Amino acid sequence: MLVITQPEFHTSVWQAALPSAEVVDNTFLPKNKEERISLFASKELVLLLSNIPGWEELMSELRQSKTPWIILSRNTSKEEFRKIVAAGARGYLDAISHPDSIKTAVKSVESGALWIPEPYMSQLVQSISQKLPQIKEPDLSELSPKEIKVAELISKGTSNKEIAEMLNVTERTIKSHLTQIYAKLNIRDRMQLMLYMQGHPITAEHA
Repeated sequence: MLVITQPEFHTSVWQAALPSAEVVDNTFLPKNKEERISLFASKELVLLLSNIPGWEELMSELRQSKTPWIILSRNTSKEEFRKIVAAGARGYLDAISHPDSIKTAVKSVESGALWIPEPYMSQLVQSISQKLPQIKEPDLSELSPKEIKVAELISKGTSNKEIAEMLNVTERTIKSHLTQIYAKLNIRDRMQLMLYMQGHPITAEHA
């Protein structure tokens, strides 16, 4: 695993979250484009700090390497989010997130899912849903009444914290419900669940 940062931005958070990761300043990356792409291709996952010199070019090279990558943002925004999604990033989170959040994001992306902050999830789903065909009503017959309620709230863009407060349970309980929902519906992540609940087919293309 590779973390690309710059000399002016170092944080112990990454070392705590990913102790075995190789942290490299962008100035020490190979100067040759093909060598950089080869380096990225040799990694299972790359985490890239946004807005460092040449970061958009690095995203393009990461895409060519076919290695999944996560953007670590110093100042998350809708504009930056749209940019990294268009480039093909598999995850987006604050660069100084809690180590546990970074670990969870990495595990999610490594498993083939996306890691998108809840505030931006609805925006992404809306953009994707406009390009997808409609299917019949989602089959929720395998879900319990409480799981159906959680799935319906998720489809409206409600956060785990908000759902927990509405149902008077803990966020851990909501996460447990989501784990069961994903397994029963053969869905990988929150975005796929939102699309499925809105009547769109889920294929490998959107995984």
